[in-house]
Formats: sequence, C-alpha cells, structure tokens
Amino acid sequence: MRHVSICAIFLIAAATAGCGILGGPTKMDAATASQVDALLREADTEMRYSVESERRASSYAADPETAQMFTKAAKLHLQAALDKSYAAYNLEQNWPMSNKFIALCEAKMGESDKAIRFAERAMQLDPKLDDLLDIVGSEYVRKGINAPGASTKKKYYRRAIDAYQTFIRRHPDHASVPYLESTVGYLQDEIKKLK
Repeated sequence: MRHVSICAIFLIAAATAGCGILGGPTKMDAATASQVDALLREADTEMRYSVESERRASSYAADPETAQMFTKAAKLHLQAALDKSYAAYNLEQNWPMSNKFIALCEAKMGESDKAIRFAERAMQLDPKLDDLLDIVGSEYVRKGINAPGASTKKKYYRRAIDAYQTFIRRHPDHASVPYLESTVGYLQDEIKKLK
C-alpha cells in the first residue's frame, strides 16, 4: 500500500509543479505539446482513479466481491494511465514527464526493470525529477527480494541503498527521510546476513 501513496503523491506533485504537467527542458511544437499535455493529464486522472479504487478495495475487506470489483477497477485505471503515458512518450520521447509517468505506472505494475529505466531517463532529462530516486530504490529492493542468489541480492540492495542515500543527501528535510534511513539500515543488515 505504501507504493500506492508514493505514486499518488508523485503524480499529484507532477500535475501541480511549477511548469505544470509539461514541465521540462525539451521544446515541442504547439500542437504536439497540446497533445502530450492532454494525454498526461488523462494519465494523471486515471492514476488518481486507480489509487482511489485501491483505497476503496481495502475498505471492503469484509465484502470480498465488492473488494474484488474495486481491485479490478484499480488495475484497469492503472493500465489506462500507462497507455496514455506511452502515447505521450511516443509523441515526444525526450519529454521528462512522459518518462516519469511511465516509470510510476510500471513500478505500480511490478515491472521493475522498465520502472528503473524510465525513472533514470526522466532524471537524466530533468535533474529536478530526482524524487524518482525513491522509486528506483524501491524497485531495486523488489529485484533484490526476488533475486535467486546472495550475490545478486547484495548487488540490488546496494543499488537501492545508493538511490535512497542520494535522495536523503539531496532532500534532508523531506518527510520520507526517516523511513528511507530505516530502510537503508535494514538493507545493510540484510546484506551482512547474506553469504
């Protein structure tokens, strides 16, 4: 559930950032910019619906049929958000926010490699999007948990630690710093246990 709220916070922040949804360094012609803007706004709306549907599903734990309906709705809205994000990306691949939206959606879908790739690309295109380091770290943790051997687990945990520590250095006053610091400590302990 924590991933849901992080994704929602990042998407809401993206929608209300100084330059709006289309914030970033790339120049587009007006028609393309308008299309990309419309697609990313639709993706943002779909992601909000997905988050709300997940929240409702969890509130109906005593009613499995209703919970299942909301869970299905959440997945459908998430897929719609991803589709809209890719459509925007296909119009302009160097637009940071398209890459960010794809990263957030892919992370939510459990596609760690894609989430990491698009998050890193978004940060390369616009260094101000370094809030995605949290997503990168989380996805490396996921990859580490699912890794087959100790050396691979260590590698992914170290990458997660690097992403989290970079985020902490850049944003020492951010509300998630205590959580990230405890996660770093936990991952360091896990690395020590692995042989």
